[in-house]
Amino acid sequence: MAEGLLKKALQDAGRLNTEVISAGVIAVDGSVVSEHSIEAMSEIGIDISGYRTSALTADLIRKADIILVMEKIHLFSVTDMVPEAKEKTFLLREFAADEANPAADPAVPDPIGRPPEYYKRCRDLLQKATEEIFKKL
Repeated sequence: MAEGLLKKALQDAGRLNTEVISAGVIAVDGSVVSEHSIEAMSEIGIDISGYRTSALTADLIRKADIILVMEKIHLFSVTDMVPEAKEKTFLLREFAADEANPAADPAVPDPIGRPPEYYKRCRDLLQKATEEIFKKL
């Protein structure tokens, strides 16, 4: 969902030279995105039905300029794979926050396997954070 939100914001702003890639620490390459994710995003006019999952690799980590993760376990997974990535890896909501408005809880709970309302809550957290991130990019 975060990939779709950031790509849409960049496209709307005409900033087509920024690449956004989503990869999961336990994802399997090529799987379809969950139906609840597709539904939650379609409610705000973003079509992610063609998206496919990708597994996080050390090569992707090394090539990235910034790595934004949803939960601390993801941050630890990234830095376990590539320790030198620590300086460019952030919790997404923590990166979005500023000193005047710190994120009370910077984690974005993974909605996988939960009812649709969890996906909508996740989408809303991600949407708010990606709006702030976009201002920083």
